Amino acid sequence: MKKEISDKFRTLKIAKRDFVKVTQQASTRLAMQHARLSERLKRSNEQIRRRQEKLKRKSMQLTEVSKATAEKTHKTLDLQVKKSKKSVSDAKREAHKIRIELGKAKHDLANARHHLTHALHIDRALEKVDVALAKRRAAKR
Repeated sequence: MKKEISDKFRTLKIAKRDFVKVTQQASTRLAMQHARLSERLKRSNEQIRRRQEKLKRKSMQLTEVSKATAEKTHKTLDLQVKKSKKSVSDAKREAHKIRIELGKAKHDLANARHHLTHALHIDRALEKVDVALAKRRAAKR
């Protein structure tokens, strides 16, 4: 009977150790993923800002073009403005996708941290049980 109980406690300790290890690894991986996605979002936002500035400059150029070459230049700049608008909208779409991924990563990270907290509480409780059992064994001797 004592051997069975000690085997069960040993199995429980191994399972607890593995659970804590897995939750810590998951938390670390999710934190790194969160950092990568945050950096991608920052770069995407910077790209949007640059493209919007470029679009603004092209639009101002279009309004400042002289009447003499207006028709030819107008067509060229109009195409450039359209391309710039498309690239801004593409960058905004990419930023939106990244924000969605970042939200999912934040949620997963929060869950992993929650599980890690519970695993550590379970670990402490098992340590208390081990100490109590050790005291009982010592008292019986």
